[in-house]
Amino acid sequence: MPRFPFPSALAAAALIAAPACLFAPFDLDREERGGDAGPDPDLDGDRDGHSESEGDCDDADPALHPEAEEAVDGVDNDCDGEVDEGPDRVDEDGDGTTPADGDCDDRDPAIHPGARDGCDDLDNDCDGEFNEDDADLDPFEGDGSTPWDLGDMTDRDATLVGRLHAGDDVDRFVFEALDEGQLPDLFGDGFTVRAWLFDVPPGYDYVLSLWRGASLLEIGDGEGDESLAHSGFPVVDDGGEYEVMVASHGEADCATPYTLVVQMEN
Repeated sequence: MPRFPFPSALAAAALIAAPACLFAPFDLDREERGGDAGPDPDLDGDRDGHSESEGDCDDADPALHPEAEEAVDGVDNDCDGEVDEGPDRVDEDGDGTTPADGDCDDRDPAIHPGARDGCDDLDNDCDGEFNEDDADLDPFEGDGSTPWDLGDMTDRDATLVGRLHAGDDVDRFVFEALDEGQLPDLFGDGFTVRAWLFDVPPGYDYVLSLWRGASLLEIGDGEGDESLAHSGFPVVDDGGEYEVMVASHGEADCATPYTLVVQMEN
């Protein structure tokens, strides 16, 4: 019977100490690639339906791929080389805001968030309201509760040009009228306070009121010019504070100013 020689103890020790690479399988593909080339570009690593070879610019993030919606986040979501682009992010009218920034009419540079909303029946500041800043352009518009003080109207007149900005807008003016108390008062001369309203917008119904303290002395309605007058009683009436109010029955035309004339004479 043939005999098979056993390796010597020295040979066995050499085999045990041999490098592990001697026993590793031979990777032909790896050798042909020239080493480890990284992930396969044809694989969809983040399972978003797109691989690197199909244009996925970050195959570790499923939110980034060629068909993603471009968001305003400083990231190239759709992998086209541009960041935060889109038709609603272009400032067409050059007013410094885009539709993405809230510009509700990117064809008109006067319309954008932060614009003054004047009397033009447009939503100039894109907040869903109309003409709300127009009252700021009217010198006689106050806080809605404090009337405009015309001062002492004794023997003089004042011409005022104002606007009503809405159907519930009221313009109020106060003034002092003083009966100078001369000797002819004993014979019944007295004094007279007058108010006229001109230039009411055609088709609108404005109201002119004349008050003495809390008492309503005169009121006039109508679309045309209005004139009111109050005469003080001789001797016993020395004048006092009056108030004139301009309001509207219904709607108002903020684009068309009215003219108010106030006069006091002894």
